[in-house]
Amino acid sequence: MMSTIQIKFNRNSLKDLYFVMFLLNLILDGRLDQLNKTRRQTILLRRMPVTTNFEVFANNYYKSCGRPVPKKDPGLTITPISKKFKGDVAVCSKRDYATMITGKRWWWDDHTNHHTHPTGVGDYLAFMFWEDKLVFHEVIDIMSPNHRPTDWSQTDRPVLILSKPLFTLGWEQWISERTGGLLKRQGTYKVNWTCGGLDIKSRKTILRNHVRNGFKNVHKQ
Repeated sequence: MMSTIQIKFNRNSLKDLYFVMFLLNLILDGRLDQLNKTRRQTILLRRMPVTTNFEVFANNYYKSCGRPVPKKDPGLTITPISKKFKGDVAVCSKRDYATMITGKRWWWDDHTNHHTHPTGVGDYLAFMFWEDKLVFHEVIDIMSPNHRPTDWSQTDRPVLILSKPLFTLGWEQWISERTGGLLKRQGTYKVNWTCGGLDIKSRKTILRNHVRNGFKNVHKQ
């Protein structure tokens, strides 16, 4: 037997729309019982900051209710850093990385496919220096494109707020069969664990297990 749920909300309220999105997500995940529909939590929900990132919204909801945020497998976003500065061109990852390091402001662009494969809070972001190393950070917050600095290109890509560097993997360690690291791709991208041929999927399975356990079994620098 199917149940009917009637939801009334203000069409002009963005927070009400987020609430409906969250409710539908719980229904689809079979976790409707996790939604405690009390007056106190409704008030807390409406006091939450507005965000256009659904995962950030869900995390804020659980925290506002005093409940632990459900754990999920962290993702991995990789961004290659060019070996040389690219002069006066608008986009130069080496210059952008140097600016971030110098200013100690750990912000970076999300990848171009963020609509279909969104980066989440708790994911890893690794800066790849070809044939040298990878420097890993954790994504600790995500801000809307409205917060993009004025010296960045103004696109619809969210701003990833990163932790300080967590650890570094040397190149040989990264590409070893034991780690299953992936090789170079142009531009920032989030690893899709399900695509690729048998060899690629085999490496991704190994790498995904390391991501899940925080690379505890990998020699880090």
